[in-house]
Amino acid sequence: MSNIKNLLFDLDGTLYPYSSGTQDLFEQRIVIFFQKKFAISEQEAVSKRNEFMKLYRNNNGSFNDVSYSDKKEFMDFICDIDVSMLKPNKNLADILRMLPQRKFIITDSTQKHVKDTLKQIGIDENIFSGISDCESNGFIFKPQEEVFHNIASSYGLNFSQSAFFEDKVKNLEIAKELGMTTILISENEQPTPKYVDYQFHNVLEALNYLFKNIHTNL
Repeated sequence: MSNIKNLLFDLDGTLYPYSSGTQDLFEQRIVIFFQKKFAISEQEAVSKRNEFMKLYRNNNGSFNDVSYSDKKEFMDFICDIDVSMLKPNKNLADILRMLPQRKFIITDSTQKHVKDTLKQIGIDENIFSGISDCESNGFIFKPQEEVFHNIASSYGLNFSQSAFFEDKVKNLEIAKELGMTTILISENEQPTPKYVDYQFHNVLEALNYLFKNIHTNL
C-alpha cells in the first residue's frame, strides 16, 4: 500500500457499523417524510418508501426526475437522525490521525449528518482534507461515476493512488474501474467480487492490516 496517497471513506456502515441501528432510523425518517409530504397513512408511506427504494436501486442512485429543491428537502429530512447511540471509537480516531495519507469522506448523506456523526464517534473532522456529501454533488449519488470525478477534480486525486473504503459492494465496482484500490467493510462475510481487493469486518481491522507500520496501543 506504499503507493496509496489518498484514503476515501464512506461514512454510514463504514466508519461505524450499521448494526448500531442507524439504518432503521433512516428508513423510519423516509416513512415519516412521505406521511407528512403526501398526507398519507403510515402503511401507505411504507409502501411508497419501498417503491422509492426499489426505483433508486434500479437507477443506480439516480433521481433524475426529481427537482433539486425536492431532493434537498428529502435528504435534509431523512438524514436528520439521532446518532447518540453511536459509540466513540478512540482507536480508530488515533489511527486516522496518525496516517500520513490525505483522508476524505465520500458519502450520500448530508454535511450536517457527517459532522454530527464524526463528533459522536470521536473523530475530528479536521483530519479530513475534504468531505463529499450529497449536496456538494448536486444530489447525484454513488455509484454514479460523476461523484468520484467530482472529488477527484476538487482535490487533485489520482485514482491509482487512492483507496476506497465502502460497505456497499455496488459502489466499489465503479471505483475499481476508475483505478482505485477497493476495500469492502462488511460485518458479515460475503462473496467477494473480482473488483473488491480486500474485505474486512470493520474499518479499524482494515487499517491495522493494510498499514501494519502504525504503532498504537491496540
